[in-house]
Amino acid sequence: MTAPVPSNATSISTCVFCIDNPLGKSVVEKQLVFTTKYFHVLLEHKPITKGHFIITPIRHTLNRFTLTKREDYDLYEVFKKINNIYQGVFNTNTSIVYEKNGMGIPHFQIHVIPVSNSILSRLWVQIKLILITLPGINFFFRTLKEPQLRAISTEFNKKIILV
Repeated sequence: MTAPVPSNATSISTCVFCIDNPLGKSVVEKQLVFTTKYFHVLLEHKPITKGHFIITPIRHTLNRFTLTKREDYDLYEVFKKINNIYQGVFNTNTSIVYEKNGMGIPHFQIHVIPVSNSILSRLWVQIKLILITLPGINFFFRTLKEPQLRAISTEFNKKIILV
């Protein structure tokens, strides 16, 4: 079954997560941790915490409800791989997950942020999530440069356990 074409198909030419255009290809190449058949898993360039991932479908779509059954199953596998990375790097399988359905960047994305089991750690991450939505607070979050993104991606790739 073919998935429906998004109503904003023309935005594919400028979408920062679509590799069919130079900007999208550059962003994905710089921030890529791993790829599956249907998804890219990227490092957030302004992370809430180390290990803040963005899951984006390779196919341009605005929200979760236009994913095919195969994409949905693949997404489940992506979460299992991310859990393995978090277990290997942070010794935790706890994370905060939130979806962006066409908000900001018109491409569906899921943010996954690792947290320790400490209530204070979880509270601090939630405070940061609120802060990042406020205008003028972006200075609070450090932007990772390409060499830093590559080093972190390499570290995480060493921890991927095949599931």
